[in-house]
Amino acid sequence: MKKRLFPLLFILAMVLAACDNKVTITKQQEDKKTPKIQAENKQATHKLKDPKAFIHASFLRNPKKIYTYQYSEGVTSTETIDQDHGSEQIWNMNFGEGGTQKNIYQESKKELFVGFPDSEGYTAIVYPIKLGTVWKVCTDPETCTNYKIAELLDSYETPAGTFEHVVVIESDTGSRTYYAKNIGLLAQTDENGEIIAQLKLLEDAGTIIDPDKIVYNWDQVKDTNGDISNVKIVAKQDKAYPSDMSWAGAQEGDTLREGSYQLYLNNTPQEAEIGDWLFNMNKANSGEVIGNIPNLMVVNQTESTNTYSSKIFYIHDKKMVEVKGPDGTSGFGHSGNHIYPISKDTFIIAWDNNADGEIYYEVFTYQIVDFKTGITKLVKKEKVSLADSEDFFAPLKKYR
Repeated sequence: MKKRLFPLLFILAMVLAACDNKVTITKQQEDKKTPKIQAENKQATHKLKDPKAFIHASFLRNPKKIYTYQYSEGVTSTETIDQDHGSEQIWNMNFGEGGTQKNIYQESKKELFVGFPDSEGYTAIVYPIKLGTVWKVCTDPETCTNYKIAELLDSYETPAGTFEHVVVIESDTGSRTYYAKNIGLLAQTDENGEIIAQLKLLEDAGTIIDPDKIVYNWDQVKDTNGDISNVKIVAKQDKAYPSDMSWAGAQEGDTLREGSYQLYLNNTPQEAEIGDWLFNMNKANSGEVIGNIPNLMVVNQTESTNTYSSKIFYIHDKKMVEVKGPDGTSGFGHSGNHIYPISKDTFIIAWDNNADGEIYYEVFTYQIVDFKTGITKLVKKEKVSLADSEDFFAPLKKYR
């Protein structure tokens, strides 16, 4: 994760976390010597519909929501509550391949304070909300930035929606940060007015899940539009036990989980579910995420030494959808890892066959004809000899 992709206030906190310098915060009212900040839009000068809405307003985040932020260059973070102590919150920031970070929000009658565990922080907003209030944040005596309550807006729009009662914080470099009442950070612009971070999605956090019931937990799963979500496989009821023998589906000592399982999308249970299943937690392909847009989530259980029955799922229109055969039936069979999502709506499955004394692969190409239902049609069926199979499958491996 490049630091410049964080909102500027987060960059400051990251700097503080890496040093021992004390932050100095000085509050003052704007005087005649303070340069007047010019309005960037008409909202700066209009009369507020409800000025009293800012009195005693809280700009702390809503712990019952999941926040997804879009940063410059396409980087995203999904942020969920870790600990909620009322006026103090600890949040998990998940940047996918960019790693994870926790940050802290503390609110008092004087300020909204943002920081990172075991490090210094900074004042994001000074209370009470008053247009023109100025404060200074210093990482050391020679490195200070002035911040100012520059505007109060009735509303502000981001891709996540339109939010009411917004306070705009402007730095002396010209960057701006937008906070909404009872929501928190909405967006940030640089000194040129370019958006460098904004709230892309705001969702209900759903139910709290018992960690012991989680079989798989996948972050950064892409839906049919390329938007990112969290997917969990959760046991309704199951038992975990070591295999007491070696057989086609497990080696002796492998951890098995057997029971009934459902899917959660961003902590919300889905209608599409796995049902009764046997997972071998020592097999990498027992549960996996493959492909690109959309990602396919595949669960496999062993039928014979190299043969599996599978269920395949994806995310569409904020719902989990199971991929089904042309007749609407659930489940597919395949050998090894021979499931290849070769495009957004098309995938290949292969099954080895030696019933006639000749070993060959039956290869099926399916196309999803309706993303809402997951129904497919069979596009092609072909036969690939064992001798030709390596050359046939080699170029398909890139799709996994």
